[in-house]
Amino acid sequence: MEYIDRFLSECTLTLEAASLTRCWPSWHEDGHKPAFNRLCYILEGEGRFEVDGEAFYPKAGDMVLLPAGRRQAFGHISNRYYLKYWCHFRAEAYGIRLFDVLCVPYFLHVGKDQELIRLFERMVTCYAAPGGTWALRARGALMDLMAEYVDRSGKDAFFPKRTGLEGIPAEKLRLLGKYISEHLADELTLETLAEQVHFHPNYFIAFFKKYFGVSPLRYVSNLRVEQAKSLLKSTSLPIHEIAVRTGYHDLYHFSRRFKEQTGYSPSDFRKT
Repeated sequence: MEYIDRFLSECTLTLEAASLTRCWPSWHEDGHKPAFNRLCYILEGEGRFEVDGEAFYPKAGDMVLLPAGRRQAFGHISNRYYLKYWCHFRAEAYGIRLFDVLCVPYFLHVGKDQELIRLFERMVTCYAAPGGTWALRARGALMDLMAEYVDRSGKDAFFPKRTGLEGIPAEKLRLLGKYISEHLADELTLETLAEQVHFHPNYFIAFFKKYFGVSPLRYVSNLRVEQAKSLLKSTSLPIHEIAVRTGYHDLYHFSRRFKEQTGYSPSDFRKT
């Protein structure tokens, strides 16, 4: 419980998109693993969602959470298309995703809840507002919504997933994520990372993949690209300097890796 309390206190939530939408007839997706979480509150209609092959069919009055990094699919089952509030967001601390730690269900039946409607409406309105403090207000509504979701998930949400696997203390997992985040500009080898938790490199690879969902070096690469995306959007730093700050000392290698993961070159991404 102490680990969960600390994780929640240090978790950063970033809102990427939010809206109230009537789904189009073409609304569907199969087998995608997004880097962001999806949260929906369904007001009308019916449809299908899947997470890692597990299917469920939420209806009006249900909240749906699709965690980042899980294989997701969704689509219609009739012409009664969903009317839903929805948002895309990131939630993590030290590079560890919130829903890789908390045990929460993929959907909850909450009924027609005026408080939840108010929070979603505030988030959507603030997200669409231009500049100023609106982004902070939108994130505040998102934080309230996530607190509601976790609280309504019951006490089992506070039993951390995978914490203590293979005998490794939860605190060491937190410190490992923190170490990676703070050393992205440095050379990070398997040996260096394994040393942080006192594992043999071969054993460390299997454990890391089980906990984080990807290999250590792929995780580092993903995190570097996410930091590069942030720097490209929030600063006017030259691309070669951003490459160095995110651990790439070869501009060609940086550009190739960035395009592999985003579909854009760094310069094209900055223009979007």
